Amino acid sequence: MIGSIRRRLSSPHSYHGRIARGALQIGLLTLLAKIFVAGREIAIAWRFGVSGTADAYALALTATTWLPTMIAGVMAVVLVPRLVGVTRSADRRTGFIAELNGTVLALGFAVAVLTWLAAPAASMLLASRNEPRTLELTAWMSAQLAPIALLIVVSAYLSTRLQAREAYGFSVTEAVPALVIALFVISPGLLPGPQSLIAGTVLGYLLQVLVLVAMVRKGDPPLGASRLGHSSSEWSSLYNSILLMMAGQVLITASIPIDQAFAARIGEGAVATISYTNRIVTLFSGLGTIVVGRALLPVLSGCVEDGNLEHGRRHAIQWSALLFGVATLGSAFLWIVAPDLVRVLLQRGAFDPEASAEVSRVLRFALFQLPPYFAGIALVQWYAATGRFRAILMINACALLLKIALNMVLVPLLGLSGIMLATAGMYVLTSVLLGVGARRVRKGAGR
Repeated sequence: MIGSIRRRLSSPHSYHGRIARGALQIGLLTLLAKIFVAGREIAIAWRFGVSGTADAYALALTATTWLPTMIAGVMAVVLVPRLVGVTRSADRRTGFIAELNGTVLALGFAVAVLTWLAAPAASMLLASRNEPRTLELTAWMSAQLAPIALLIVVSAYLSTRLQAREAYGFSVTEAVPALVIALFVISPGLLPGPQSLIAGTVLGYLLQVLVLVAMVRKGDPPLGASRLGHSSSEWSSLYNSILLMMAGQVLITASIPIDQAFAARIGEGAVATISYTNRIVTLFSGLGTIVVGRALLPVLSGCVEDGNLEHGRRHAIQWSALLFGVATLGSAFLWIVAPDLVRVLLQRGAFDPEASAEVSRVLRFALFQLPPYFAGIALVQWYAATGRFRAILMINACALLLKIALNMVLVPLLGLSGIMLATAGMYVLTSVLLGVGARRVRKGAGR
């Protein structure tokens, strides 16, 4: 038995090698990007602390990015397997990519207009328990941030194109918005107060799109023309996958505004506290999603295209178990260093020791979500590669219902910490259901 383990470790399957190499490349580039993201949080905390301006920016950003971020998640999961397939056939890909380009541009403009119309009202609804000045500022910032909806959709699509090629250099471009925002925030002479946040955010996302366009143009398949219409045969089976995944993404991302609505009832500064906490957690959870998810999906999609379903399923389960163990150890370490981590990242300027202590307390409860969240990352990629989007939808629906129920029970008892524990419960249920369903290896079981 020991000899068998040694042989497997010394000569891992080629799929594991591709995943590991991709994960290493993505990890290094994403780590660099996350350093700039942390710098952005430091700059915002230094200048605005947990003030009404910080609350308004967090709420406005949620209202304006919720829909495009949801669409971005759908594109990454649905389009990568399809692009991996069409890349192997020049006849299939040329017309499909041109139609896909046109569709994404049209969708991006439509989302931006919808965001401009609806985001101010949505953000004010989330901030309904805040001070009148915060309410007014939230609505104004939401309208000004509406253009980033288009930019997020386009950048997500371009990133998906590069991910399907296993060209992972695009991961570092996520540093661009964070860097620009930080520069505007720490330059008070450039623009006053909230305007620095608005200008930095819009310009940052625009520069990211321009960098991604240059990267897509260099590879194969090329960027391609753009045209409206869906005459390609690829669309016939893609519609159902998009609708199912979109519905599932709506459900799972709905937890963000739901949490902020619960937090807003606690009092001023609560939304900012939970936002700072979530941003710190996202530095780690987002890193895992980006590194492993991006490396896994093209490889698992290739397994499906080649008919190696059992190999793909086994690899997904093995990576899921590995990620759960790593996240458990990481969460234990972060629990110990949480106060020091918050002080290093945030405690300066308007972000005083009292705010630091509160974020540290909430952060420790938030860490319970990391192990089940990481366990589900690999399994979701497998479901996507095999087209089981209906199963993802049902799992997300169950998870959101549990999340709302736990919020209603735990928030009155524990405040912001209850919201974090409810999120952990949501991810526990999600990972368990994904693990049970992963036993099935039939392609397209959820279509």
